[in-house]
Parts: sequence; C-alpha cells; structure tokens
Amino acid sequence: MKCEEFLKQWQRDDLLSDSMKKHLAVCESCRAKVKDYNDILLNIKEDKYPHTIDVVDSVMQQIGQKPALATIYPKRNDVKRLVTASLSMAATVALVLMVGWKVDSYNRIRMQNEAITSMFLDVYGYDQSEQYESFNQLDVIEYFLENYEV
Repeated sequence: MKCEEFLKQWQRDDLLSDSMKKHLAVCESCRAKVKDYNDILLNIKEDKYPHTIDVVDSVMQQIGQKPALATIYPKRNDVKRLVTASLSMAATVALVLMVGWKVDSYNRIRMQNEAITSMFLDVYGYDQSEQYESFNQLDVIEYFLENYEV
C-alpha cells in the first residue's frame, strides 16, 4: 500500500484495516502521523482548562489587585475664572443693549413711515398707506419730486 492510499482510507474511516496496519508496520512517516493524531486527541480529552474565559471578571480581578492611582487636579486660579466670567457677562450685556437699540431703531423708522403715509390722506384725500408703508422719508420725497411739480 502506498502512503497516499493509506491517508485516503484513514481520512474516510478512523478504524485501521489489516492492510493499513501492515503499511504502518513498514512506513515510519505514516506511523508518526497516526501517533501525532492520537496524542492530540488524548490531550484534547484530558484538557482541564476552561474553554470559555470570562474576560470581564478576569480584567476586574486584575484591576482590583492593582494599587489605586491618585488623580492630581490642577490648582484653580480664581482670578482667571473671575476675568472669564466678567468678560462673558460684559459680552452678554453688550448683546442685549445692541438688540434693544436695533428694535428701537426699527420702531422709530416704522413710526416715521406711518406718519408719512398718513400725510397722503391729509394732503391728497386718499390713503396710500398700504402701498408706501415700507418707505422711509427719503423714498417719499423722491416719489413727490418724480410725480408732482413743486
């Protein structure tokens, strides 16, 4: 029997036939393969180590055995915090004042436009407030100069 035939039969069936036993008696290479295979099976059967390892418990045990590290916090600088807080408050106050100024400016322009549009009714006897309500004083003067002779 050749080694290839022996390995094919051995792969198909784990039991050794008479011809396979005769081949093993004369072939050192195949006998070594069968011995290694049987040794590996024996080690697997006698394995006393767990096949699953609980990683979390293992890591937590190792952490518990280590000395705790002290966290060093930097010394707080009260002046720096006070300056930062003051600048933040100043920026907030400036923002509030600027928004108030913009709202006031918008209200003044709106009131001027309303006053100008009410002049149409007084001067010309008809209401143009809907058409010119968004115009400012310069726009109204320009309109008068283009459409009416003075």
